[in-house]
Amino acid sequence: MKRQYLFLLILSSFLVGAYGCGNTDGRFEVSGTVTFNGTPIEKGAITFIPKDGKTANFGGPIVRGTFKARGIPGKMVVQCYGFRDGQPMKIEESDEPIISQEQYLPESCNKKSTSIVDVSASNRKFTFDLKSE
Repeated sequence: MKRQYLFLLILSSFLVGAYGCGNTDGRFEVSGTVTFNGTPIEKGAITFIPKDGKTANFGGPIVRGTFKARGIPGKMVVQCYGFRDGQPMKIEESDEPIISQEQYLPESCNKKSTSIVDVSASNRKFTFDLKSE
């Protein structure tokens, strides 16, 4: 009988610890897809910048057209960057050339972005269909 109570006590402690406390820092997963002219961005980055400027930015990598980041609620300006292989560069100390990365999305997708989303616990999955200027 004591073993059953001990098992239930341990189990309930685990469940409270794992599920009952929730996320105490106010952050949650934000995810979605990013395409440019209908094609998934293979590699890049996405940044969410608070419109009010009062909290920190958040973001993450874009991989094969998808992203995941830990975010905070609020109205956010969204900046997207897409990277592709550039010209090989020869480094004197190495026999192997280094492939540079170039950012190919227009500034309207990043530095001059006007894309604004309202991130919340119930609105955290987004689709961004970016277009050429």
